[in-house]
Amino acid sequence: LDFLDEEALGKILTEPKNALIKQYKKLFELDGVKLKFTDDAIKAVAKKAVERKTGARGLRAILESAVMDTMYETPSDETIKECIIGVDVINGDAQPKLKHHSNVTEKKETKKMTGLERTIDYIEHKQTDRPPLHPILMLWAAKYSHIPYSEFVLKAPKKAEGMIKCALDFDLDWCTVMSDPYCEAEGFGLPVLYPYDDLPKHTDYLIKKIKDIDNLKPLKPYEHRRIVNRINEIKELSKAAKDKYFIVGWVEGSLAEYADLRGLAEMCIDFYDYEDEMNKALDIILETSIKEAEAEIEAGAHCIGIGDAVCSQIGPKFYRQFGFEREKALVEAIHTKGAFAKLHICGDTTKILPDMIKTGANIIDVDHLVKDMTPFVHLLGEKQVLCGNSDPVEVVYRGNKEIMKKSILSCQKQFGKLGITSAGCEIPPNTSIENFKTYCELAHEI
Repeated sequence: LDFLDEEALGKILTEPKNALIKQYKKLFELDGVKLKFTDDAIKAVAKKAVERKTGARGLRAILESAVMDTMYETPSDETIKECIIGVDVINGDAQPKLKHHSNVTEKKETKKMTGLERTIDYIEHKQTDRPPLHPILMLWAAKYSHIPYSEFVLKAPKKAEGMIKCALDFDLDWCTVMSDPYCEAEGFGLPVLYPYDDLPKHTDYLIKKIKDIDNLKPLKPYEHRRIVNRINEIKELSKAAKDKYFIVGWVEGSLAEYADLRGLAEMCIDFYDYEDEMNKALDIILETSIKEAEAEIEAGAHCIGIGDAVCSQIGPKFYRQFGFEREKALVEAIHTKGAFAKLHICGDTTKILPDMIKTGANIIDVDHLVKDMTPFVHLLGEKQVLCGNSDPVEVVYRGNKEIMKKSILSCQKQFGKLGITSAGCEIPPNTSIENFKTYCELAHEI
């Protein structure tokens, strides 16, 4: 690509489905502003890339220098309706030409809500143009963006690149740093392998004997590479799109983390035989999660997701005894720092959904195994919504347009305008682009 000529680089800028100029036009459109590049400006960008010998890889940097200042200006100036980039702007001799509405009312009528605005207003039970769309993308996002999964997990710029690409291409309302359950676990000392293009895998458990809990210490976020990388992921997302998308950080819930370190079977025995020791470990994990959440919020996260998937597998008794209060404490710590909280527990959570709502989390995920969400909607308080619960396999992966439409309509009917559109869990990695696009388009229409 470094040896492409100006004509070829000009085509790269404008013709592909995810061409850079199309991406920037989309970002400006979110603020109700039309972005226009003159033909001479496009030629000048290509010429600069050739002169710098950076080829296609240098195109984004040239465009950023031309539009970045204006991109940050448009959200705060509701009178701007068009931004024109000419050759003099690319050459650094002038500022973009801005056209303005005759009055602010005209602008407000044409402005499309950003994903950030739509999500926050929806959580706060305000009127929005449509429910937010928050599909959970991990392996699928990496595959769609042609990023090996080890790089998606371990390299912050790659994660941000993949998530923003998906948000732009499918008009999603959020970006998240979700990828795997081993971020904190590796910090605690769990041995983890990172296959080149597959999910990370642990090779052993950390807490083999109950006395190993004595070696468990709270983590300091900036001393462990995975946590530092996650913080950097949020910084990358925030730098690129903080005013556009609802940026969600992530921490493991105490019980899910304990299961990662100890193993599910041993954890279930510990409920009966080692309650005190287990509580000690869970408190250490909670302290770590709070510190990590605070660091992620400082980095720019609007919301912190709490992944406590194992809680659907242990029964209501042990969830309430060991998990509920710690989730509630984590939510309160997140709120204290001015962010929203999201609680994600996979599986059939029917019996614990009232408790999940009582944690105070603003977004409560609901998996497709919960057959009816209607009985739980009245339990929601101020600034609380549900999220889900289309079956990611039968509806999104295997379904057709009619199946998807029926599922989305059913969810919205059960939600009663208090539910974010999403599958109940992660979109399967082998879901076709066509199917995922159809699901997203239907979500926008409905």
